Amino acid sequence: MDDKTLNRGEWDTRATEEGVSVVKWKDNKGILFISNCHNPSSITNVNRKMKNGTTQVLACPIVVKDYNVHMGQLTNRKC
Repeated sequence: MDDKTLNRGEWDTRATEEGVSVVKWKDNKGILFISNCHNPSSITNVNRKMKNGTTQVLACPIVVKDYNVHMGQLTNRKC
């Protein structure tokens, strides 16, 4: 889906028969994630700060939360 059609906290997914999933999640901008060990239908919640300073809880695919926890780290994590 186009970024203009997604609202903040919404996502679109596609998956191959081989188990590779692509998730596009909209935060401030659309962000693409590609994974072979995350189920695109698994969701969790994340806190996002709004422009007015308040915090909003958004639902998001688990791949987003895992990325935020592990970004900048080199791991040999098994799926």
